[in-house]
Amino acid sequence: MWERLRTVAGLLLVSMGSAGCATLLSGTTQKVEIVSDPPGATARVAGKEVVTPATVELARNSAYQVTIEKEGYEPAKREIARKMNEQIYWNVFAGGIFLGMLVDGATGACYKLEPSVVKVSLVPTATEPAARR
Repeated sequence: MWERLRTVAGLLLVSMGSAGCATLLSGTTQKVEIVSDPPGATARVAGKEVVTPATVELARNSAYQVTIEKEGYEPAKREIARKMNEQIYWNVFAGGIFLGMLVDGATGACYKLEPSVVKVSLVPTATEPAARR
């Protein structure tokens, strides 16, 4: 019985060390909310097109550019940056410092996307003054 318990405990430790902590705690994707004033604008990011307000799920391993357009308003662009995810430091405590970091790096879980809420106030387009008579 003790032999079986040691085997199960050993397998559990190996599996904990082989999976990255950020992968387990944060996942490889992140939801990002896109909000515009006025609402109802078309937002494009990573090949996805949504109408604001909306939430998109993006892979953590890239930075993105969001384009927001609405008729009668100037188009707007915003950046979503890829920053270091603090969850990767749990790899040190879990004993998976090498393999865990490798997994987190390969899956993109070692990153987080900022901002997690993209807010844009659209500016009305300038209308040409009527021709003087």
